[in-house]
Amino acid sequence: MSGTTRRASNSLFLLAIVLLILMGVLAFVFDVKSPAPPWWNVYAIWIAAIVLITAIVATIGRMKNGKVLGIAIDGRHKYSLSRLQMTFWTILVIATIYTFTLWNLGFSTAPMNFVVPPVLWALMGISSISLVGSPLILNNKPVSEVVKIASPVHAQWSDLIAGEENGNRETIDLARVQMLLITIIVGISYTILIAMELARAKASAAVIVAKLNAKNAPAAA
Repeated sequence: MSGTTRRASNSLFLLAIVLLILMGVLAFVFDVKSPAPPWWNVYAIWIAAIVLITAIVATIGRMKNGKVLGIAIDGRHKYSLSRLQMTFWTILVIATIYTFTLWNLGFSTAPMNFVVPPVLWALMGISSISLVGSPLILNNKPVSEVVKIASPVHAQWSDLIAGEENGNRETIDLARVQMLLITIIVGISYTILIAMELARAKASAAVIVAKLNAKNAPAAA
């Protein structure tokens, strides 16, 4: 990676962190007593959190392996399905926790008063087990049988569904295709469910504001 590219990655990394901190500051500014502008809503917070956390993850991967999704590249310089799964669930869960925390700061006395669905923790746990287990399985095989690429910059998306050994590296692994499809479908499903929970949080905040306005109306009159 050239010096200019590395400086750009470092700048993006720091900018994303600063913006995440700024979002936290805004959560203290815009609350039930200080109406927020239209652009400050629970969906905007969630999307911004996902984008910024993804930017941080991407810059880490690019600085280390020269690719935007370099964090998903394993020690064999191949894209790893388990690492990609773990990265996805980590971004989704952390962004969701951050969003609910910031939103509750303005409309609740208990910012951490929310529950992350246990299934999400289970999915992260399964991804973690796969992340640890896959290298252990490969380490028990002769080095000459395991596919290894010379440089991480040569990693390809086909690595996610191709065989792990030199004998089947050109063959599509149906089990890995199945896992990839399951991850995509489950990821989309839970993203929709989280969006529905955010809608309920937004509706609850609107009720709180409406009650406060109704309470203050006689006093203003």
